[in-house]
Amino acid sequence: MDECCNDENGKIAVGVPLIYHFIEKNNEPSLKVEDLQEYHDCEDEEDDDDLEASTLGDETQSSAEDKLKIKKSLLELRCKVEDAILGNFLLGEPDKELAPEDVAVMREQLREISIWGVPLLPSKAHEGTDVVLRKFLKAKDFKVNEAFDMLQKTLIWRRENNIDGITEEDLGSEYGNAGFLCSKDREGRPVCYQVCGVFKDRRVYKKTFGSHNRCDKYLRWKIQLIEKAVKKLNFREGGVDSIIQVLDLKNTPMQGTKELNSLSKKALILFQNYYPEIIHKHVSS
Repeated sequence: MDECCNDENGKIAVGVPLIYHFIEKNNEPSLKVEDLQEYHDCEDEEDDDDLEASTLGDETQSSAEDKLKIKKSLLELRCKVEDAILGNFLLGEPDKELAPEDVAVMREQLREISIWGVPLLPSKAHEGTDVVLRKFLKAKDFKVNEAFDMLQKTLIWRRENNIDGITEEDLGSEYGNAGFLCSKDREGRPVCYQVCGVFKDRRVYKKTFGSHNRCDKYLRWKIQLIEKAVKKLNFREGGVDSIIQVLDLKNTPMQGTKELNSLSKKALILFQNYYPEIIHKHVSS
C-alpha cells in the first residue's frame, strides 16, 4: 500500500510519529481497504415525536440561512476572481517596468488561467469553476477574503514551482514501493496509498534521505503523486472531486527517522495550504 495527501479539513498525515499523532488525535479506527466508503452522520433512531414544531422550524430556518450564506459567499468570490483576472492582478501586480505590449500578453494569458484543469475565469461558465471555488471557501469557513487569499497564494506557488508540469517529470522509480495510486472506494474516489514500512530498511532510508537534494526530490515526488490523484478527479456538480488516503502502518520504523518526519511536516503544510478539500478521508490499515 501507500502514499499521501490531505483531507476535507486540509489535514494530511505522513511520516512516523506524525502518523500516530494524527490517528490518535482523530480517534479513527483502522479500516480495511474494502471497507472504504463515505461516512454519513446517522440520526438518532429514538422516537422524535416529542420534538416541538418550533424546534423544527428553527432548524429549517438555520439550514436556509446557511445555504444563503454559501451562495452569497460563492457569488462574492466569483466576482473577486473575475475582477482579479480581468484586472491582471490575480498573480500579483505586474512589474511596472514591463512594456505595455508585454502587459497585454500577460493579461490575455491570465484569462486562460486554470487550476487542476478547471478554468478559473467565472464568465467562461465552466461547470467546474464553482466546484473549485467552493473548496477554497469551505476551507476558510466561507470567509471570502481569506478564500481569495488562499487561492491567490496557491496559484503563485504552483507557478513558481511548475506544478502544472510536475506529473510529466521523471522523478525516478525508487519510490514506487512507498506510495502509489490503486483502485477506488465505493463512491468512486481514487485511493492514494502510503507505506512507511519500506523505510525500515536502513539502506533504503539512507538512499532516500541521504542528502538535501534527495530530500527535495522525495518531497517533490509526494507532490507529484497527489497531482496524479487529482488528475483522476471530476470537478463538476455531482462528480468525484476528492480522494481517499490509506496509511499502511505495518513495520513502521520508530527511531532514526528525523528526515522523514521533517519532510512529513513540510508536506502537511503544503497540502493544507494548496490542496483544500481534496482529501475526503484518512484510513489506517
